This record gives sequence, C-alpha cells and structure tokens, in this order.
Amino acid sequence: MKRDSFTNGVIDQTLHWIDENIHERVTLDDLARKTGYSKWHFQRLFYARMSITAASYIRNAKLMRSVIDLKFSDRNIIAIAEKYGFSSQQSYTRTWLC
Repeated sequence: MKRDSFTNGVIDQTLHWIDENIHERVTLDDLARKTGYSKWHFQRLFYARMSITAASYIRNAKLMRSVIDLKFSDRNIIAIAEKYGFSSQQSYTRTWLC
C-alpha cells in the first residue's frame, strides 16, 4: 500500500508539473528525468494510474487549454497553435482529428 501511495504522489506531482509547463514542449524523457524513473517504467506507472498514456494526456491537456484560449481570447488560431507548441496550424487542427 505504501508503494501505491508513493506512486500516486509521484503521478500527482507530475500532473501538476505538466499543468505548470503546458506551454512548453514536454517529452516523456522530461517526465522520466523529473520523476527519477526510466521512461518505460514511468509510462507503465502513468498508464496504470491514469488509463491513458502520458503523451495522450499532454496532448489532450494542450488541446483543452487551447479551446479556452480560442473561446475567450482575441488570439487567432495560428497564435494559439504556436502558444501550445504545435509546429503549425495544420498540425494543431490535425490533432483534433485524431
């Protein structure tokens, strides 16, 4: 049980860190380095807790935050795509289709 609560704490801290750095390019290597786990072990822990891969979680978080910006800011879609680290407006809109 202690191990599960420790792992949950690590994942909770990781989720907070992702949220704080949502405008940056966040990679699996970054997350593994931050937690001290190998990236493969971290992926297993993250998926076991969240039922989604870390990459999918990050992509979804960026998309959800970008929707808020699209709705409530006066920025255009290209500026918002760049803000959330998408390489182009096309890659941003294509991500919505996946």
